[in-house]
Amino acid sequence: MAAPAAYRGWKHVLLWGGVLLLLMLRVPLLWQTGEFVSEDGWVFFAGAFNAPWYESLVTPFAGYFRLEARLFAELISPLPWGTQPYAYAMGGLSLNALVLSLFYLPGFRHLVASDGHRLAIVGLLALAPNAENLGLLTGMHWYLGFALTLILVIDPPSHWQGRVALVLGSSLCVWSSPSALVLFPVFVLRALKVTDPFLRRWTTAVVLQLVLCAVAVLVFRGTEGTRSDEFDRGVIYGAVEHLMVRGWFTVGLWGRGISEYLVNLSPRLVDLLGWVTMSVLAGMMWRTRHGREVGPILLVVAAGMMTTLSLTRTLYIGELAELDLPRHVRYLTTSTLILILVAWITIGRVLGDRSPKLWWMLVGIHAVVLSLGLSAERHWARPPGEFRFRDHIMAIENFREDYVETRRQGSLYLPNDVPYWGPVLESEDGQLHHPEDGLLVALILPENSDGWVDSWLGRFRILEDNKRLDHENWGRLTYTGTEMGRVWFVDDSGRQIFTSRLLYPRAWMVDGLDMQLIP
Repeated sequence: MAAPAAYRGWKHVLLWGGVLLLLMLRVPLLWQTGEFVSEDGWVFFAGAFNAPWYESLVTPFAGYFRLEARLFAELISPLPWGTQPYAYAMGGLSLNALVLSLFYLPGFRHLVASDGHRLAIVGLLALAPNAENLGLLTGMHWYLGFALTLILVIDPPSHWQGRVALVLGSSLCVWSSPSALVLFPVFVLRALKVTDPFLRRWTTAVVLQLVLCAVAVLVFRGTEGTRSDEFDRGVIYGAVEHLMVRGWFTVGLWGRGISEYLVNLSPRLVDLLGWVTMSVLAGMMWRTRHGREVGPILLVVAAGMMTTLSLTRTLYIGELAELDLPRHVRYLTTSTLILILVAWITIGRVLGDRSPKLWWMLVGIHAVVLSLGLSAERHWARPPGEFRFRDHIMAIENFREDYVETRRQGSLYLPNDVPYWGPVLESEDGQLHHPEDGLLVALILPENSDGWVDSWLGRFRILEDNKRLDHENWGRLTYTGTEMGRVWFVDDSGRQIFTSRLLYPRAWMVDGLDMQLIP
């Protein structure tokens, strides 16, 4: 057998560029529209603006540390405001491409010896379904969870540059991905089994970091994190079946296109394909196990644990149990990538060196099958509507000059077509007023001699207790406070209404989980 070719960094750079181009083709709206998406704007962009970098980096979100997103937001923050959404999108996709291309490293030759085969598998990973957060900082932790799982089975490099990259990369993954917590027992076992001094020190360091991260989650989760309610056992069973069988083994390996075609014929066909896929893959993995080399089995177990952890955190477990095909498939991002990887490691072992042409033919078929479902893939990026980030640039500059540089208290809400995606920029911890302060005090508005007020909030008059008002457009409302750049009211039916300087003369009406934009 010929010796494997030496690893060349320039080849890896070309592969990274190719994967990046493919990812860009998958989500063109993300990097073309110049808009923040979801938490990228209202958490990470706003956090980098509102807090010093050393405070922002250690601020948890939803009970977890998100070091990669906070660090990236800080690095991007010196750029002009209008270019930052583009930088977020391209930076996120670039990091996605880097993570997916990791499997080309020679440290994985013990799993797939051929460099060409590993390159092809990387291409399949770039086509992977269940990628609704592709390119978003808010969903980057799913990809870093995949990276840490790969690191778990890597054959570590012998040169110091690679070892430094391994240490720094694994630490970034630990402090960025909630999914990393389930790998704790596996890293403990590896730390106990290895004899190489570097491996022992490195795996021990990962274990200690996972312990510290778990302690931090226990401390912050109660105050920062939320979930729906206590889960009914039957709902959990239904969600597991839908998420694991239909979402993971059917959509994950066969793509959204075939899965939606089958579910339109009968959901039972999707279940049948999922169970058959699971059984065949399990049989091949068991058949090709090599002594103590249980890489694929270990990867699948890790993926299953990550998905189970996701079920305990999601707000959508009831919906996952009811839909024919699961939505909110970001919970399957890591496990889908792992499943595709395991499938092709196993297929390669089953075929061996006997049928190289068959292997490449199967890869081509799989690539076509996954491509058929790309048009059906959901993504959070969307074209901007009437509230566009580019229209807020002047307001951000004025806020920085009038409040941040003069160290005055203030808050600026940047409206977005999805209300909770609108960033809130604050100075000196922001501006907060309670109902008893009264609307005139909160907004620093003068009252006319006739009892009416003319202001950016339109024309209204104050009624009793300095909290009730009669608005020219919205009728009688009760002022309930000012916070996070929004002025809040409640109408007589108990529905909440909020507006702001950049949002008015429109307002959002909040009725439970429903939000309606009103004139």
